[in-house]
Amino acid sequence: MLAQALGRWGNWFNNELYGGHTSLPWGLKVHVMDSSTQRAIVGPDGKAELVAGGPFHPTFLYESLWCVGVAALCLWADRRFKLGYGRVFALYVAAYTVGRFWIESLRTDEAHHFLGMRLNDWTAILVFLGAVAYFVWSRKKFPGREESPYPAVDGAVDSAGVSGTDNAADGTVGADQPEAEKLEADSEPAADPDDTGAVGETDTDTDTPGSAPGDTGDSEVADLPNRDAVTVIVTETVPARSGQADESSNP
Repeated sequence: MLAQALGRWGNWFNNELYGGHTSLPWGLKVHVMDSSTQRAIVGPDGKAELVAGGPFHPTFLYESLWCVGVAALCLWADRRFKLGYGRVFALYVAAYTVGRFWIESLRTDEAHHFLGMRLNDWTAILVFLGAVAYFVWSRKKFPGREESPYPAVDGAVDSAGVSGTDNAADGTVGADQPEAEKLEADSEPAADPDDTGAVGETDTDTDTPGSAPGDTGDSEVADLPNRDAVTVIVTETVPARSGQADESSNP
């Protein structure tokens, strides 16, 4: 409707579709146009010649203002009565044709007539009746407003916290559960490096052949926090110590 209201101003630029004579302050002065140049004809006094019988009703201005009013009416009615199933469009058509009917009665441009009225007046009457009939029928057949095709938008009023609480109450897996598991894993105490080193020393004393009790084979093994690293180091040092024992026993 707002776009239609703006488009009506094209009649003013085209110097066309005005009404009959009026003495109102907003009466429109219409220039005599040269059809070949599409410019106003200038008289001997240097001023543009005016169409006789003016000023005229600016019917395009009336229709533009009427369209703005219809747009405001549709917005208000939709919010007030929750119109659905095309009833907003039906209201627009019915309201627009009412204004178009009386505006057509003010126009003096050439038009086809039927039974003493302009053809556009008859069209406005028929379209108005059709719009009203659909409005009444749809209201009885489909009361209220149809469901929105965008449920995410309708449910946007629920906050993330409320949604998470509802999911927990229902026993469903919410979107926040992976984050909770991550926080629980981070809260578990990390293994103590000293305890790991002690385990490495015990394994070394038991598994290393030819070594003295308490001798780990490497003073740096106790400082390593990783038990697998201790096992690798001990494995690499065992052959060396076994070779030294064979050399000492060989005369």
